[in-house]
Amino acid sequence: MTEFSKDKSWLFEVVCRELAGIKDAGAASFYEKMIGHSNFIIQIYGVRGIKENGLLAFRPKLEELLKTKPAAALKSTIEDALK
Repeated sequence: MTEFSKDKSWLFEVVCRELAGIKDAGAASFYEKMIGHSNFIIQIYGVRGIKENGLLAFRPKLEELLKTKPAAALKSTIEDALK
């Protein structure tokens, strides 16, 4: 998907926002890609999706992401998901 490789894409952002609210653990691979994206807004949506679906397997990745000293909004979203 070309939109994924873009740093800023309103279309991709809208899709990610929708995915973040979906209760479906089958979307885990999308959440993994989202938290690895360069745009912290996309990362936030990925973390929200992980939290929404209770995907505990992502805990180590979220803890690692937290160590990178992310933007304040992403940091608080990660901390909330790790509770």
